[in-house]
Amino acid sequence: MIYLAGLIFFTMIVVGNINGFLIKRVLKDNGFETNNFSGYFRDTKNIFKLAKDTDDIKTRKKYYQMGLLDIIISLGFLCSGFYYFYILISQDN
Repeated sequence: MIYLAGLIFFTMIVVGNINGFLIKRVLKDNGFETNNFSGYFRDTKNIFKLAKDTDDIKTRKKYYQMGLLDIIISLGFLCSGFYYFYILISQDN
């Protein structure tokens, strides 16, 4: 069970980082100021702002999906992290 929890936790880290850097690239390409090592919450807010201001429906949908995936991955990361550490603490040594 601990291996599955660790795999889910690690997967959330990897997918979250990939999505975060994709968001940063899209924002930078569209004129937003972003930093590669900080400002993840600001970037999530800005991707929704960019989606709202975009006229193309297909692009708008893509930006909203990126923002929602970022929020879902963040929540999944927190939940899986708590669960993983709960399993670690409750194991018999």
